[in-house]
This record gives sequence, structure tokens and C-alpha cells, in this order.
Amino acid sequence: MKKTFTLVMVMLLPFLTFSQRNYYKFSFGLGAGLTKNQGDLPSSSSKDLVSANADYFFSPYVQSGLEMQSGKFYGAGNDSRFYQNHFKSLFFVTRVHAGQFMRQRGYPTGSKAIVQNIVKGVFAGTGVGIVASNQKNIFRDINNESTYGADKSIDPAIPVTIGIDNSGFDSRLITGISYQAHFTMGDQLDGYSPAGSKRDFYSAVTLSVKFRFGAVGIY
Repeated sequence: MKKTFTLVMVMLLPFLTFSQRNYYKFSFGLGAGLTKNQGDLPSSSSKDLVSANADYFFSPYVQSGLEMQSGKFYGAGNDSRFYQNHFKSLFFVTRVHAGQFMRQRGYPTGSKAIVQNIVKGVFAGTGVGIVASNQKNIFRDINNESTYGADKSIDPAIPVTIGIDNSGFDSRLITGISYQAHFTMGDQLDGYSPAGSKRDFYSAVTLSVKFRFGAVGIY
């Protein structure tokens, strides 16, 4: 009887235990992409964006950290208004990957493992931060209220991110692509804030590379 029970337990062990993995708790990364502002002026151009980030990992699939961006917003109106904003931003962001909710029993192999690892890399996140605007070239007319605004300003903003990377493949080098929407609490990204104007919003598509390092955790 004991031998039979032992044999059954050995056969069921892969299905009764969760797979474990080690992970590095810190990362530093760089990114590049395109960004576009959607403000009060109807015409805007996609311009280059570079970013850097430093993260702490609570698990292989949950991370929080700082993200810095530097980029440009160019736009023009149907009238004489135009702007060229060279901006910088700083955000505190938390991201959660699908892998956080996919701890499987046993150790899948082959194509099933590849598909699961790809899905684990899908992530979403949000945070809070600021955007510092610097209008390098902008049209002003003291006789036209629609051209009033600040040449330099700092606006609070909330970023919302979705994307995918290779976090599910247990690699120290993480590559990914993301889309990030930034909802500002002010109206100065385009340099114009006349009466009745709306809050500004900008988006970014970014390719990124991160390297994990430091203390090792067990998940």
C-alpha cells in the first residue's frame, strides 16, 4: 500500500507543485521612439523621443521605478500659430505583466512553453509625474489672446502604458515595445492656453532595452 501511494505521489508531483525561478531585482534601460502631442492646434508632427528608466522588481512580473524622457513636440494651427517644444519629463511608473497571474503547475515544454512565455510578457502600467516644456520657437501676438501662454512651464501628468517584452523567457536582457498615453493636468505643451482651451495629451511609441542586475529573488 505504501509503495502504491509513493508511486502515485511521484506521478502527481509535477502537477501539484509550482515551478520556481530566480530573478534579478533591479534593472536599468534605454529607449527610443516617436511622440506626438494632441493639444489645441489641429496639426502636429511625430518627433523623436529618447528615454531612460531604472526599476525595482517585486517579482519577475511586477516592477516600479523612474522613467525619464526627452523629446520634441511640433505643431501648427490653421491660423498663424505654431510651436516647437523641446520637453523633458520624469515619471514614477508601476507595471504589471500577465505572467504575474500565470503561475503554472509543472514545467511546460515545446510550443506550449513558448506561447505561454510570450503571453507572460504582455504588460500594463500607470503612474504619476511631471512634464517640463521649453518652447524653442513659438508664434506670439500681444494683440491676439489665442496666442497667449507660457514659453516655459511644468505640468503634472499621468502616464498609462501597454506593451509587450520578453520577461517570460527568464533573460537578464529585456527588449520590448510599448505605447504610452500621457494625460497632463495643464495646458502648456503647445505653449497656448487661451480661454476655453483643453488640457493637453501626448502619446509615445517606444522600443526599449533593459538589463537586470543586483540582488536575486526567488519567485
